[in-house]
Amino acid sequence: MLTESRAFFLVGLANFRQSAGVSCNMLISCPHEKGKYSAAENILSRFENIVFGGSTSSNYLFYNMVFDNLSEANDAYEWIKRLKGVGNPG
Repeated sequence: MLTESRAFFLVGLANFRQSAGVSCNMLISCPHEKGKYSAAENILSRFENIVFGGSTSSNYLFYNMVFDNLSEANDAYEWIKRLKGVGNPG
């Protein structure tokens, strides 16, 4: 999708040697626009560890988050998958 839209992102290079934890990038598919906004509100209200987030003109949300460990990141992934308005990608 990003290649087809000829998108590029300028994201600062994090110094992971000074950061404890796990950096997680998520691309979230939301089949309907109304569901996309609902999912975004839920994600933003739940996680304080969002480094960067945004949405596309199509039905995708993307976030970069930092977690204390991989288990915490996986729990977040599972929670986001269950949100109303979030669908399975392609």
